Amino acid sequence: MKISQATLSDLGALLDLESELFGKDEFALSGANFRYHLKKDHILKAYDGSVLMGYLLFLRRRGSSKIRIYSLGVAKKFWRSGVAQKLLDHLVDLRAKSITLEVNEANLKGVAFYTKNGFYPTKILPLYYPDGANAIKMQKDLVK
Repeated sequence: MKISQATLSDLGALLDLESELFGKDEFALSGANFRYHLKKDHILKAYDGSVLMGYLLFLRRRGSSKIRIYSLGVAKKFWRSGVAQKLLDHLVDLRAKSITLEVNEANLKGVAFYTKNGFYPTKILPLYYPDGANAIKMQKDLVK
């Protein structure tokens, strides 16, 4: 498995993966969303040969020392194979002071994954998702 910046040539595979994971969910990313972030080099991809295993979309303002994880998706056939961990490890190497994210509080596996990786809850965001579910805002400090 290798990790690198995704490019416009990955757009089709990214859209296929997004559809596999989120279907027609309101939070699913569109082709326009992906193109915008691909042009900004804000998407990391995990791949083996020509097979896209997962991606991590992050936001970082120019000159900022903070990163926000917007979306992390792994193809179902690669769940529990270390893909999400490799993507997160690569993101940590980008020399930020902190990383933040929001995760559905009902996503116990997601919360456990981020907690295991040093993230801690900073706030509950009530009714964050369209279905009325709450989110947990989490943060990881990288520089003391």
